[in-house]
Amino acid sequence: MSKLLGLIPPWGYVAAALAVASVMGLMYVRIADLNTELAEARQAASDERAGRALAAAEHATDMRELQAKHATDQQLKENEYAKTLAALESRRAAAVAELGRLRGTITTYTAPDRRPGETDTVALERAENRLAVVGRLLEQGVGLLIEGRGVVEGRDAEVKRLLDQVALDRETCQFKP
Repeated sequence: MSKLLGLIPPWGYVAAALAVASVMGLMYVRIADLNTELAEARQAASDERAGRALAAAEHATDMRELQAKHATDQQLKENEYAKTLAALESRRAAAVAELGRLRGTITTYTAPDRRPGETDTVALERAENRLAVVGRLLEQGVGLLIEGRGVVEGRDAEVKRLLDQVALDRETCQFKP
């Protein structure tokens, strides 16, 4: 083996050592570059996670605000609906009172009028019977009209409430960047 070492000139050892040192230096620089890239990638990933967490927190805050606004608006609509129903009930009660007054008037108008001295009793009885029937029919018609008006007004209030709810839900569901 010593013969083999004798074949290599002394400057070859120096050149080999320099080559090995150069390769090691290049590897050290390459490793340092890779460590720098790794640190930058970790920092970028950390920044991205922080950005996503911030965006998620902002979104959650926006959603809570939107839900609170929606709940407030919905409560206002419900309060309006309750007021409308109370007003409708008040008008219905007034209509029922008016119906009672009309019934009284109709009953008075259709009551048999027996005046002393009337001669044609059969004709008067027929007229009295017809008038009573017409009065009952009129009374029923007025009652149905008032009840129907109340039903229509109630349904109108319900439809308005539902339309308001749909509009409120649509407004809430729209995307606002």
